Amino acid sequence: MGFLLGAYGKLLASSRVRSIEARMLNITRQISRAQREASEMQKNINRQVREMTNQMRLVTQNYSYGIQMQSQMSQAQLYQSIFGADGANLLDASGNLITNMNDQQKQAYQAAQLQYSNQYSQVQQYASMMNQQAQMMSSQQQQQIEQYKEYLEETQYQPLKDLEEDLTHEKETLESELALARQEKEFYDKMEQEGVKNMVPRYTGQG
Repeated sequence: MGFLLGAYGKLLASSRVRSIEARMLNITRQISRAQREASEMQKNINRQVREMTNQMRLVTQNYSYGIQMQSQMSQAQLYQSIFGADGANLLDASGNLITNMNDQQKQAYQAAQLQYSNQYSQVQQYASMMNQQAQMMSSQQQQQIEQYKEYLEETQYQPLKDLEEDLTHEKETLESELALARQEKEFYDKMEQEGVKNMVPRYTGQG
């Protein structure tokens, strides 16, 4: 009886072990695939964010450079219009201030210098305002990029990580079940072996 019970129990336990091992193999493959897809998704998100950030910086730099060039051109035009204006005529043919000024030219120079200083201050204030606006736009765009990154991580990356975590927990559960199934198989294997021993006739050697 022990032999039959052991053999039958061993058969069922062996089948259970194989079934759990097959499920574990499948889950291990799913975990590897989820890890690979999560890694690729993270790389893709980082690449998108990096490209958007670089593009934003390039636009901001070009914008700031444009403001700087516009400011310099405005300064040059302002200088030419004031110091080279009719009645002042303080510039030579090369656009530089004349060196030997008479009294009338010195008075004109002082008046032109005051006018230039006042108007140049306005040019600088405008350039400063435009640079502040550029910085504000850059900050807003950076915030939008961060929000977009969070959205991608939440909707595309995190589900893969959640799947990986769920599969890992399932694998851990199967590992416990597999350990128990192997113990059960070992138990019935010993029972079968004991049953075989009991089935062997015992001879005493007496005639």
